[in-house]
Amino acid sequence: MFMITLEQGLIISNCALLVFSVFSSVLVYRKSKKQITTLHQQLKHTQSEYSALAKSSLGVGRRLKKLEQRMLQGQVTGFNTSDEAIYQQAQKLVDLGASAEDLVNNCGVARAEAELLVTLQRQTTH
Repeated sequence: MFMITLEQGLIISNCALLVFSVFSSVLVYRKSKKQITTLHQQLKHTQSEYSALAKSSLGVGRRLKKLEQRMLQGQVTGFNTSDEAIYQQAQKLVDLGASAEDLVNNCGVARAEAELLVTLQRQTTH
């Protein structure tokens, strides 16, 4: 009959444990490698999005600066003469104490614009 000594049993169990450890290590390595690859791809994607955002921010900043310079030089004419007349009338009414509701009803300006004109008038008088 085939008998295994204690020493042989320990050697066999150690070999089995070694094979199991190597197998487990390989699985962990493969999983880690996949995760690293995925993280690397996500990092590249995030970097490209950040780069695009930074470039667009710079472009917007440049355009805003140019617009500001043009406004300071008086080159921007965003209002036509009828719009200017409406806002001049609204400003006169605000100076006389008109409310935002009065401006909306009498001048036809938007509520937000009327509230802004009234708020600005209050701030300049205080």
